[in-house]
Amino acid sequence: MKVVSPVKGKKSTDDAIEEIWNLRLYVAGQTRNRITAFANLKKSVKSISRGNTALSDRPLDEDPQLAKGDQIIAIPTLVRKLP
Repeated sequence: MKVVSPVKGKKSTDDAIEEIWNLRLYVAGQTRNRITAFANLKKSVKSISRGNTALSDRPLDEDPQLAKGDQIIAIPTLVRKLP
């Protein structure tokens, strides 16, 4: 699991706790397209998230049961877990 910029309990200027987005990218295989897609997603998320996003990629070819909990029927699929 790869995690990008996990910021827990980061306070904003008004001392309110900011929401942390937890994104999961479900993919299959260790291909060049998977690596490129994850890099592009990471770059996009970084540009809009202000550092309060946890991003992971889930390889379904290694553990197909991962898809059951999020009801994944097609890949690649991006799932927002929180908030």
